[in-house]
Amino acid sequence: MDSLQSTYIISQHITSVAVTCRVNSTLLIVMKINNMHDIKILCEEWGALAGGPDILRKIYEYAINDQPCSFLTVNVRAEPKRVLRLRFERYLNIEDVE
Repeated sequence: MDSLQSTYIISQHITSVAVTCRVNSTLLIVMKINNMHDIKILCEEWGALAGGPDILRKIYEYAINDQPCSFLTVNVRAEPKRVLRLRFERYLNIEDVE
């Protein structure tokens, strides 16, 4: 039987998580980030999944401002149209936020 192992890392600052952990993450749940530097890191490191850092920034802003306590889900292993989600409710892409 194959074993499945999961590790959860919870951090208030993305830069507090080692780069090795960040680049090997498969699922991110991104709540509102109050630090502009951390938003920049998020968009630079995972922006390619959205079509570029600027697009990820727009999608992130849309997701966190959708309702109180809203968040963006990033599934790194998903097929391209299913990587970004508004909470766990629906998939997002740039057409949804423009």
